[in-house]
Amino acid sequence: MTAEPDLLPCPFCGGQVFMHHGHRDIGFVTCGQRDDGSDGCGVVASFRPNKGGRDAIAAWNRRATAARDAEIEALRAENKTLEDHLVHATGEIDQLDKHAEQLAGAVRGWWKAHRPVGWTEDQHRSCPHVNLATDAEKALATALLREQEDGQ
Repeated sequence: MTAEPDLLPCPFCGGQVFMHHGHRDIGFVTCGQRDDGSDGCGVVASFRPNKGGRDAIAAWNRRATAARDAEIEALRAENKTLEDHLVHATGEIDQLDKHAEQLAGAVRGWWKAHRPVGWTEDQHRSCPHVNLATDAEKALATALLREQEDGQ
């Protein structure tokens, strides 16, 4: 087993590949070890050495280059798709933030409109359900006070 310096790394895991010359004019290129020292993926490609080791190396390198180029293009396409999704999602988040702030402002205005005449905000906070007729209004006032407490 010899590491051929002209062989490109494995197209599947990036590991170092080795050329083995077997018997009956059959040879193999195998993935043996990655740069980090871990085992390679073990992919094996066979060739006939009598056609020349250089031909086998050239064939391996074409295959490795084609596989790597295809993977790079697939990753670029995926990256572009993810960037597009991110831009779209960011725009949606901005719109939702604006809408949430508008709703929060409307709820604060509604609650302030229900404050008894002459009461301070602190008095209204201590008795938030005054002037509210329904359970839904009371729940909204309670949620508003909680949001204000969390925001302080």
